[in-house]
Amino acid sequence: MRRLLGATFGGVLGSDRLPTSTAYASGQRQFCGSHFTSNLLSAQELAKTASAKRFCREALALQRRLFRLWHRFRDDPPVRGGPITRQQLIAKAGRIEKAFFALGLRYVNTIQGDVSNLARAMVLHTESFLTFIYEDGVDPTNNASERAALRHAVQGRAFCAHRRGGRASVCFRAIVRRAAEQKMLCLMPIPRLPARKLDHSA
Repeated sequence: MRRLLGATFGGVLGSDRLPTSTAYASGQRQFCGSHFTSNLLSAQELAKTASAKRFCREALALQRRLFRLWHRFRDDPPVRGGPITRQQLIAKAGRIEKAFFALGLRYVNTIQGDVSNLARAMVLHTESFLTFIYEDGVDPTNNASERAALRHAVQGRAFCAHRRGGRASVCFRAIVRRAAEQKMLCLMPIPRLPARKLDHSA
C-alpha cells in the first residue's frame, strides 16, 4: 500500500478493513460502516450461542445510532430529531465510541471465531471506524466509491474469488498492478484536522 500511495499520503483511506490499509495512522483510515454491518449480520445469522447473538445485536444497535447521528448532521430526511452541528455530532458520538470499544473488549476472547475477530477489530481499530465523525469530507462508508470507479474492480474480485479460481485471480491482480503503474488510481487528499486523543474510560 505504501508503494502505491507513498509514505506521506495526506488523505483518508476508505476500505472494507483491508489489512494493508493499516500501514497508515488510524486517523488516516475510515473503515466502511456498511461492510462492517454486513459482517455483523452474517455473524448473527451463523451465531451458535446466545452470547454471540447478543454481541451482534448490541453492535448493530450502535451502528444504527451512529448512522442516525450522521444523517442528522447531514440533515437527511426523514430522520428523527433535528439537524446537528459538527461539534454536537462529536459530543454525541463520543458516548457511542466508548460503548463501541467496551463492547469489543467484552467479547474479544469469545469462543466463536467470527465474533472474536469482529470484537478485536472494534478494540484495535476503534478510531478507524469513526474518522468520519471528526473529519470533514469523509463518509462512513465507501459505497459511493464502489458505485462509481471501483464497481468493476469489486465485481472482478468477487468473480475471481468464487468462479475461476487461481488463474482468474492472477489475471485480476495483473490488471490492478498495471493500472497502478500507469497511475490510473486517482485519490483526493482531504485536509487534515488536528490529531485527537481517545478516552475510553467510563
